[in-house]
Amino acid sequence: MDKEKFMNFFTKEEQPSAIKVYNSVQMCLDFNTLIVVDEFITPNIWYKTSKFLDSYHFKSVADGFFENAERRMVAFYPQEWDLPIDFPYVIIKITNRSKFKKLEHRHYLGTLLSLGLKREKIGDLILKNDMCYVPVVYDIVEYIINSLEKINGCAVRIEKIEQEEYASIQSGVELKEKLILCSSMRIDCVVCAVINISRSRGEKIISSGKVMVDYSVVDKKNFEIKEGSRLTIRGFGKYIVGEIVGTTKKDRFRVKLLQYK
Repeated sequence: MDKEKFMNFFTKEEQPSAIKVYNSVQMCLDFNTLIVVDEFITPNIWYKTSKFLDSYHFKSVADGFFENAERRMVAFYPQEWDLPIDFPYVIIKITNRSKFKKLEHRHYLGTLLSLGLKREKIGDLILKNDMCYVPVVYDIVEYIINSLEKINGCAVRIEKIEQEEYASIQSGVELKEKLILCSSMRIDCVVCAVINISRSRGEKIISSGKVMVDYSVVDKKNFEIKEGSRLTIRGFGKYIVGEIVGTTKKDRFRVKLLQYK
């Protein structure tokens, strides 16, 4: 596979991560066997990789455990591969034992990283009630269990989740459905409709690089967004653009939107 062509598919900032993926892809091609990238890759990397590899004669799959997971491990394998793929991660549950203090996403993630862990060793963090579920690579599980006692002053309990419990927690991030009206599917029209702001403010947000579509920055206001695209507006939230379900009398589109809670 042409290394230069592959690397040019990514921005300068993305290339340090992309080179690890390229090396794994090349090993899959050279040895005609399953290769798993044993890190949780950011969505801009695994998404672009899957798009680039569409025309090649082997397969890839990205897995982050949760539905709609952003950070995922990626596996590459030959077309004829028919064996199960075992991704090297374990799901841990961190329970806040304090009855008086709530913990937020930033508390859990910040404390895990303060243990000296690389962000790539940890998947998405999903909070449900007083618990945090997170996939972590095999080789750091015991270290976390033995090292983590408190988060933001709260005592916590850590345990590994057994596979029979997976189905009950795999739904991941909850999505809220909403309907927006926009004059076209241009990114400036959609952004303004989604967060209910003026056209001039929407254009400023776009030109400043705060809008991403399918995990890549879009800074041109005339970009056409497609059904199924993932839209991120920094400071306002993340969304999945659904189908156009009709038009108004003034020919404005009715667009279904799923918002990450």
